[in-house]
Amino acid sequence: VRTSAALIGMAARILSDGRDVAGDIAGHAGIAYAVAGLLRAFPLHAARHQLYIPADVLERHQVKPEHIFAGQESTELRAVLAELRLHVRQHLESANKLASDAPSVIAPALLPVTLVRPALDRMERRSYRPFKPSEIPQWRRQWTLWRASRRTVLRF
Repeated sequence: VRTSAALIGMAARILSDGRDVAGDIAGHAGIAYAVAGLLRAFPLHAARHQLYIPADVLERHQVKPEHIFAGQESTELRAVLAELRLHVRQHLESANKLASDAPSVIAPALLPVTLVRPALDRMERRSYRPFKPSEIPQWRRQWTLWRASRRTVLRF
């Protein structure tokens, strides 16, 4: 998670001639991007018996790792994933608040974060299945990035 924030922060620093102008926006944007990536990769990780969900969240919803590794979909598992999506949306909202004050020169560093909301929206559809990949089509990703690159202030 911190790696994504660091990469966004370093890209922003490069774009702003070495000045640290990203501040907290890189942290919030990086967390949102990284956790959304983990949620998108959940089916692959579960199939490999890898689990990147905090244990306290699993315990709170009474989900056992062995159920995940067995591919058992449940309301409790959906609640776990919904809680993580809410966490991502909170960081997106914080990044949005900070984006209006951020210099426009760092916008390219934040472009990948514009793909987070559409990914979350797909995961919140009624047809969403946690153990099936839910990818945004390539043309839609390109369209989203292009539209975001045309704005003066990014919205996530």
